[in-house]
Amino acid sequence: LGPGQRIARRFTVQFPTAGQHWIKAQLGADAIAADNVRYCVLELPTAVPVLLCDGDPAGTDARFLSLALAPSAEVRSGINPQVELPRFLNDNPLEKYQGIYLINFSTLDQVAIENLERYVRQGGGLAIFVGEEVRAQFVNEHLYRDGQGLFPVPLVTAVDLLPDPLDQKPDLEPDTDHPVFEVFKYLRGSFLKSLRIYRYFAVPESWEPEPEHPVQVVARLRNGAPLVLEHQFGQGRVLVFLTTAAPVWNNWATSPSFVVCVQQLQSYLARWSDPGHQVGRPLRVQGPANQYAPQALLRRLGSSPVEVPVKAELKDQTLLWTWKDISQSGVYQWELSQLDGGKQLLSYAVNVNPQEGETALLGPEELQKRLSAPVKVLAASQVREDTATGVRSSASEFLLYVLIALLLGEQALAYWTSYHPGSLRGVGA
Repeated sequence: LGPGQRIARRFTVQFPTAGQHWIKAQLGADAIAADNVRYCVLELPTAVPVLLCDGDPAGTDARFLSLALAPSAEVRSGINPQVELPRFLNDNPLEKYQGIYLINFSTLDQVAIENLERYVRQGGGLAIFVGEEVRAQFVNEHLYRDGQGLFPVPLVTAVDLLPDPLDQKPDLEPDTDHPVFEVFKYLRGSFLKSLRIYRYFAVPESWEPEPEHPVQVVARLRNGAPLVLEHQFGQGRVLVFLTTAAPVWNNWATSPSFVVCVQQLQSYLARWSDPGHQVGRPLRVQGPANQYAPQALLRRLGSSPVEVPVKAELKDQTLLWTWKDISQSGVYQWELSQLDGGKQLLSYAVNVNPQEGETALLGPEELQKRLSAPVKVLAASQVREDTATGVRSSASEFLLYVLIALLLGEQALAYWTSYHPGSLRGVGA
């Protein structure tokens, strides 16, 4: 990994139990060792809650997605899908869900839109599947909003994909480098060839993603029209499928690849739980005073473990544990003692600020901004020139002459006050 480079690598990690687990990534040694290591804490629940909001009371699309997310009791995926109507978004907390699916909706209340936007902006993942109930005018006015909303593209109307008389190209052309469609790299071509898209929502022919609102086309139809799009919204991501989840506008849900892609989609939407603490900042945790004892332990895990006792501060019936001396990166674990005799372990990853590895030279203007005191910045050539031309006329040159005069005066005074014998000429033997 060279200076200024950014490389993405995907890898699989399996943990035997639910709960908090941590992983460590490390680069090779270089001049700045502190930023070569990054830690991450992952929270693995016993079940992953997922919300499916289907605008059709029959819930046909949601049923196919639910089966793909959690096939059966015998084949456990760890995902717990919850099917609701879109009005569920109005007055229910969304933070606990590791992914939300908005399916075949006609309208949404303004409060539901604001709740969804807040959820995604804070790091949540949203997948949208259209259908017969979707109205382009509502999407464009309330969800797209000239590129400011959740929907990444304006809609025109639902249209049929005309059949290919020669049947030479598959209806779906996915980006197999994208995590959702990566499965098509390894499946035989017959799976992709057998997929049929009958109907989809068209976008304006002149539409192009704006630079300030980048949108990625993840999959296209054989006529070049976008079918799956993705864009970032705050800290989260939104993926839009311009066709149905159920085999109504397509036959995708009848293919084994649908289950694999939906599982990959859920993994891609789920947000991870590491809050990203930094070295040099306090590490805090709090809990109700009627549930925990004031004394807790803070450990640094790893090859050189450290354990220190920490006493909580009581504020409004809430215990607050704080440790300010976080001077080394690593995984830190709080052990809280519950009043019923149990223990609660909370792990946090603490990393060096990424800017510590920024070794680019600062120009004079940027240096002036970062320094609180006024300074004058001189180039090396200016310093040498000033030394050659300005030193002789400085106060140090005057002091040098004074010192020489004092030394000469001292020699003269010594000669004047010393004994000098007279001449011996003219004295007889």
